[in-house]
This record gives sequence, C-alpha cells and structure tokens, in this order.
Amino acid sequence: MISVQVIFIAFISIIAFSMVCGGNVFPNRELGILYGCKGYGNAFCDKVCKMHLARGGGRCGEPNPVMWACECIDIDEDNGYFLNALEKQCPLLKG
Repeated sequence: MISVQVIFIAFISIIAFSMVCGGNVFPNRELGILYGCKGYGNAFCDKVCKMHLARGGGRCGEPNPVMWACECIDIDEDNGYFLNALEKQCPLLKG
C-alpha cells in the first residue's frame, strides 16, 4: 500500500511542475481557455482569442492557482461572427 508520504510528495511535485510550466496550456474550447499566457499579458490573449472567433476578446487570467491561461469571452461556435466580418470586408461574398 502506498503511504501517505509518497502521495503527498507526488502531489507537491505535480504542483511545482505546474507552476514552472504553467504557461504551456493547450487549447480547451469547452472551458473557453486557450493557450498559456504566463509572461505575455492581456494584449496577447486578446489577439489569440480574436483568432479563435471570440466576440468579447480575451484576457490573461488564473483559472486555478497553478496556471495562467488566456480566457476567451463568448467564443463563436457557428462562425457567424467571422462570416459577418468577411461580408463587411468583401460585399461580393453575400449569397
């Protein structure tokens, strides 16, 4: 049986690793979290989120104590926002 001390040491190791590598977050559209932003700030997240069609842009936040990630606001799931922007730029695209 694994002792409590071994579990505790493993838990602390995972937290320490997450704090060091917390800027490397992979996209997760379900949670609205896209990419790590440790050291980049809100301007970086706003650009990233707009590339992912977030109507409200984005900000660099700390969704949990061991990770800094871009939080995108109102991601457009059906691409309507993107298509409307294209139609404004290229009126000939209208159906």
